[in-house]
Amino acid sequence: MKRLFALCTATALSMSSLTYAQDYSPEIVQTGWSDAIPKPDMSSLTMPKMPQVAMPDVSMPKFSMPDVSMPKIPRPSMPHVSMPELHVPQMHMPSFSNVTHTSWVSKVKDACGDACGACGSAAKAACGACCMKDCCEPPEIWEHQNRIFGDFLYLSPRGADVAYATASMGSYANSNPVAPSEMADPTYQPGFRVGGAYALDCMSSIVGTYWWYDSGNNGTATLPGTAGTFFRPETLRVDPNVDFGTTLDVGTRYDVRFQMADLEHRKVLCGDECHVINRVVGVRYANLRQDFNANYGINHLANVDTQIDFYGVGPRFGLAGEWASKCGFYYYGEGFVNILAGQIVADYNQRDNQALQIARAGISQDRFVPTLEMEMGLGWKNRCGNIHLRAGYYMNHWFNVITTPRFIDGVQANQIDHLSNTLSFDGLTARAEVRF
Repeated sequence: MKRLFALCTATALSMSSLTYAQDYSPEIVQTGWSDAIPKPDMSSLTMPKMPQVAMPDVSMPKFSMPDVSMPKIPRPSMPHVSMPELHVPQMHMPSFSNVTHTSWVSKVKDACGDACGACGSAAKAACGACCMKDCCEPPEIWEHQNRIFGDFLYLSPRGADVAYATASMGSYANSNPVAPSEMADPTYQPGFRVGGAYALDCMSSIVGTYWWYDSGNNGTATLPGTAGTFFRPETLRVDPNVDFGTTLDVGTRYDVRFQMADLEHRKVLCGDECHVINRVVGVRYANLRQDFNANYGINHLANVDTQIDFYGVGPRFGLAGEWASKCGFYYYGEGFVNILAGQIVADYNQRDNQALQIARAGISQDRFVPTLEMEMGLGWKNRCGNIHLRAGYYMNHWFNVITTPRFIDGVQANQIDHLSNTLSFDGLTARAEVRF
């Protein structure tokens, strides 16, 4: 250690002297060891021996990792999905380089025509200039408006035909028919239906309707007077005091008519730009009347009168829909159920040629009369949507009523307590309507 200290001291002194000479003696520049300064004998220097330290033998413990095997995940198979080929139609825009604005609007209006009123806002977007402010803007198909309407009805009763006379041969007490029976058959006759609606908002309205129909019908029949032939009266009760063996002519008058009044609340049930279905809830008053008269013989040997009246009122339920087509046309359909509670009165009266009453029968009963009606057809509206025209087919069925032929049969058989039958009407309708 002492030798190492002496070597370090000598080195420091030599370095200081060299520095001093460089700073303060510019004439003396010494870049090496001077002969006057003895060089240290480096050979005699030895490094001290470091003691050997014996490190303990350290052995690391062995770690064994468990054999972990990952489960095999099945490879899913994706179904083969093929995308459909899409064919985009080529759009060819017309060139209007030589058309002024005024003529363009006119041409678009003519091209659109009634399409503006066919399908709501979709048609407005398609029509463009046709539905600008200077052109009427039709309401949506589902939009309720104030309106008035009038309908022409051309209907015929079904299930009301009366066989009133049959050409026969022989005697009145023992005769055989020689021809089909003469029928009192009400045919198609006109009627009408009028009404109006008040829009509560754009999705509901109150509708009132009045109906009137009369199928008045007259009929006559005459035999040529061949010996032994006569008309057998089919609507009379047996009368042993009258011999109809000489009856050669008969005549009838037969009316089937009804009057109805409806008050409804209609509200949009579902719909979009091209269709609407309204649910209908309301009340109906109805009067159904049947008048029948038959005269037998030139001198009116016998006369038969029957009258059947029903008056009823009850709830009314249904659906009414419209489906838009092209050029302002649309389809419509309506279906209703009415449950009428009321009274039915039937009267039968037979007289002879002296106006003496021969037979009389009648009943008066309270009963429920359900009615089922349906109408469907085709309509058209103008570009502005304020004028509608439509035509369709209508039918109406009255259940649990008494019809004239069924009543006459019951009187002749003395069984009029539990008479019941179905009377129907069907035919064509045509409507003109203004909305505002």
